[in-house]
Amino acid sequence: MPSKQSKPSSEPRPLSLRRISNRQFDEINSLIRKTSVKPGQCPTCEAKAQRVAETLLWPSGSTYHYDDKDHLCHCEEQETLFRHYLLARIPEEYMRLGVDLWEGDPKALDATLDYLENWDKLRRYGLGIGFYSKTQGTGKTFLAMMIARELVKQGETVYCIFFRRMTEVFELPYAERKDEEDRLRDCEVLVLDEVARPISEPQRALYAEKFELLIRHRSNYNKVTILTTNLEPDELDDIYPRTYSLLVAKEESVYVNGVDARRENLNDINKELALNSEIRPII
Repeated sequence: MPSKQSKPSSEPRPLSLRRISNRQFDEINSLIRKTSVKPGQCPTCEAKAQRVAETLLWPSGSTYHYDDKDHLCHCEEQETLFRHYLLARIPEEYMRLGVDLWEGDPKALDATLDYLENWDKLRRYGLGIGFYSKTQGTGKTFLAMMIARELVKQGETVYCIFFRRMTEVFELPYAERKDEEDRLRDCEVLVLDEVARPISEPQRALYAEKFELLIRHRSNYNKVTILTTNLEPDELDDIYPRTYSLLVAKEESVYVNGVDARRENLNDINKELALNSEIRPII
């Protein structure tokens, strides 16, 4: 379970991360090159590791500045989590947002924590969770990515993808498309972010077909799907009725009330961190 303490842990945590294959190792290295983090560099304190044979040796005593304090950085843990989260396609911003930073709907947070607490029971039946809100920026993705992080740390295969990106997968060249389709269908936990309304009738037909095929397969094999959307449940039912029927049978629907936090205060918070040379650790 996530901790409600705001202070970073003073000790490395026991993790149950899944073993990374050689192919995944290459994929992660390719993804790292697209970030601001350099290979062999801690993503939090920016300390550099020394490579000895196939092992990275991290310096001891490195620190990062956060919450107006210096904290001992566990570089190996930070780099390891960074790699696993990249593989799951968790955006870097959401790698660092913990329960202590939640200022949104308390009922939605409670539902998220309850879901994680009961994960071992829910996963057996492929029971997912959906976060709904008409208002943008209420924290739907925050909560979905919180679940994704915790399940990665429990050794689950997690894949997060923007809904419109999911629909573009079917336009890729065959080999690349097959790899993506396999991952979408067979990962233990799929996070579909921002399920959206199509902009035309042909697009609606395409989205409906591909969305249904994906969710039907996952539902049949008890694979967990987590979604976020600005559509109301009845709107989702109206646009994608066959898919919604499959989803609702295996989903706890959580309505996230609140205002757009991105407009309200997020810019000020990030600016303050930047000006104070602070960084949140990966959690």
